[in-house]
Amino acid sequence: MANDILQKLDFINQKLDAVIKRRRQEIEDIPLNEPLPNDILTSMIIKNTLRDDNYIETGANRIMPDSEIRVNLLDGIIGGTYKSANMLSYIIYYIAHHPIVKMKMLKEIDNVFQGDIIRPITKDDFYNLKYCEAIVNMILI
Repeated sequence: MANDILQKLDFINQKLDAVIKRRRQEIEDIPLNEPLPNDILTSMIIKNTLRDDNYIETGANRIMPDSEIRVNLLDGIIGGTYKSANMLSYIIYYIAHHPIVKMKMLKEIDNVFQGDIIRPITKDDFYNLKYCEAIVNMILI
């Protein structure tokens, strides 16, 4: 079992290393006068380099190594997954323990989708699900 976990971790590390390497190359290919993508991976790669908008030459600047970037990415992925799963679990728990809330939520969904359970959700549908949004916002607060 431990060997299986280590092999899976090695596989994940290899994939993340490939993503980091590919992004490093993309950054190198972008001319200095053009903006870079605005995301966490790019920010970690360019930290303490001349591409960093907050770069100040101090003589003690340390560029973040790939191993450190990989750990931060993995932490963000795992942490985000747990937070989302916990929030969804609490929403389901709340709805299950409040039958009136469940009834109102299902009525709103039925009104918006009008029995068509296979059609994709549109942006307008999303904005029309005010009660569903209120349930999520109540959980987040």
